[in-house]
Amino acid sequence: MRHFLRLLGYSFHYRTPFITGVLVSFVVALLNGVSLTTFYPLFDALGDKGGGEPFVIQFSESERKLLNNAVQYSAINYIEPAEKARLLTGDATLPVAPAAPEKIRQDLAERLLHYTRYEKTYNLTRTQQLNLRTMVRWKLKINQAAFDPLKVIYTALMVLFPLYFLKLVFHLISVQLIARTGYKAVRDLRSDLYEAAQNLPLTYFYREKTGLLMSRLINDVEIVAAVISSNMRDSITNFFYLITHLFLLAYLNLELLIVSALTLPLILAPVALFTKKISRSTRKSQELLADLNANLQEDIQGIRVIRSFVMEDQQAERFERVNQRLSWRSFKEQFYLKMGPNLVELSSALMTLAIIALGAAYLDGTNFTIGEFITFLMALMFIIRPIIQLSSMIGKVSQASAAAERIFGIADRRPD
Repeated sequence: MRHFLRLLGYSFHYRTPFITGVLVSFVVALLNGVSLTTFYPLFDALGDKGGGEPFVIQFSESERKLLNNAVQYSAINYIEPAEKARLLTGDATLPVAPAAPEKIRQDLAERLLHYTRYEKTYNLTRTQQLNLRTMVRWKLKINQAAFDPLKVIYTALMVLFPLYFLKLVFHLISVQLIARTGYKAVRDLRSDLYEAAQNLPLTYFYREKTGLLMSRLINDVEIVAAVISSNMRDSITNFFYLITHLFLLAYLNLELLIVSALTLPLILAPVALFTKKISRSTRKSQELLADLNANLQEDIQGIRVIRSFVMEDQQAERFERVNQRLSWRSFKEQFYLKMGPNLVELSSALMTLAIIALGAAYLDGTNFTIGEFITFLMALMFIIRPIIQLSSMIGKVSQASAAAERIFGIADRRPD
């Protein structure tokens, strides 16, 4: 990991585009989360379609309690004296969010909005205050509007298109910024390595094979290039996907998310199992590839000597031994790289099936509606891919660390 962090230092030479790309990736994750929340009223409206009544979005028990607390505090501290007098004389009454599963329809929603219109604290915690000002009042406004279910469906679909378009635009910007930074870092790394090779002691070239040095300059740098450019870009975006969508899942159903999190060790177990194997196989593969390059170069340069002493069979046997070992080691390396993510995908699929079965027990039409459940499931299934990619990235980081160790082994040598 120490060598990998040193590699990242090359990217931070271009910190402005890199940090900008990271921020844009965060915006991409937010836009995707917002687009998923659009499915919440969409699927609830699909369930109400055909009933002949306006669309009414449901409130959980905690949201109803939050509304009633805010209304009571507002009546005591914020409303105008004339309105307060009517309440005291009984000429007016406070709106009360009814117990579940009774719906908060248009008239009641309008009155609740009236009593929660103040930009005040309502004696609530910051989290409750944020929830009141955003999701709760947003739901009240939808119910106040008394939309036709079909209109809600069409509106949600119309909102989805610009959200996905903006997500695409910002994603392309992040790709351009982060990937370009990575490739510039690789360019600088190659230059530093070449300069270091030019200043190596002459005794080094007598001791080491030329093919070994060429393998460091070409093969090892290529492994590093993929990780700190395109793979790094994907990992940053997927990390933000994971964080933002976990907040969305927690809002939709915290208990179901906790149950889902209990399966996380099952998903990450293959990662821990294969990471060390990947690092060891990569290091050995690169060493064997360097030996193969060195043998090839020696054979080509010394072809006259080989033919003069009739050593073709001996050299071919030597080459075949190294080639066979490299083939087997490369197979093991790719096997470990592919098996880890595939096991993650299998365990993730099993987790999804379990969540579907468990989620059915939480459906009550009030605290957890069909729309919320489908949105929860879509968000959960969406973050499976980032989890798989991030787990795969751990193996690739191990590869890059092994390659970087060999690269810096040359770059750190002192010249004569």
